[in-house]
Amino acid sequence: MKRAEQIIQKFKQQVESLQQKTLNSNSLALKGLSLSNHTLTQLKKWIQVNNFQSISEEIHFFKDLKPVPMAYFIFFTEMRMCELRKPKAGLQFQTAFLKKELKKINKFFYRHSEFSHYMESGQSYLDQQFFSKNQHSSAILRPLLNYTQFSEFETSHDLLWAKIKAMHQLIDHIRASLEKLEKGEPHTSQMKVSNLKWTASKAAMTELVYALYSARAVNSGEADLKEIARAFQNIFQIDLGDLYHTYTEIRARKIQLTKFIDHLKIALEQRMYEADD
Repeated sequence: MKRAEQIIQKFKQQVESLQQKTLNSNSLALKGLSLSNHTLTQLKKWIQVNNFQSISEEIHFFKDLKPVPMAYFIFFTEMRMCELRKPKAGLQFQTAFLKKELKKINKFFYRHSEFSHYMESGQSYLDQQFFSKNQHSSAILRPLLNYTQFSEFETSHDLLWAKIKAMHQLIDHIRASLEKLEKGEPHTSQMKVSNLKWTASKAAMTELVYALYSARAVNSGEADLKEIARAFQNIFQIDLGDLYHTYTEIRARKIQLTKFIDHLKIALEQRMYEADD
């Protein structure tokens, strides 16, 4: 399993480096597809010669590891198709097309809202049904998706989980494109909110984002998890990367699940005590 984790770690570094390059959407998609496909092939070869030592190990692979490159494979595929189909001229036509694409994504999330909520709220009681190949193929909520080149290398729901992650990325891409059209300027040149820099870890910020989301502290609980994360990223000029993967790593801690939030509480109380002296 360590080798599989190393493959994923290397992929994350490579895709992050790729996204930092100045490439047009089509070039980025093609390079991203090649990288994602190569990583999935590596994982496929690994699983062909290695046996899982336990059900929990199998679940970890299909829930936390394989969906990382699979999500990017789906995202780059969908992004490229979106760019190819987008009208070549006419601001009104381009804007209408992109808004229609967002509606399609919203329908996808509506169709799979139950499973999406299960995953994004960090539940695990159905993991063995969703992320083990030994379970019956008629598992509840089984999705029907069109990415079958790795069909012998999947469980009933790891592909759906990857697509959910990919659609969040596609939403960000489409919103950036809409903003570029509406403002008439590159999305990346938008004015920074502040000069503040986040100097704690990404996991620390992820704790804060999930805490605010779970406490329904933003927009009376109506704010989407990704919207809260995006606000933090804009203010503090940081890329949180794969939010859900980081959250999974936080949940896997043996002790002190909310390490950063606990630290904040102690630091604030200490400051208050010192002010009273």
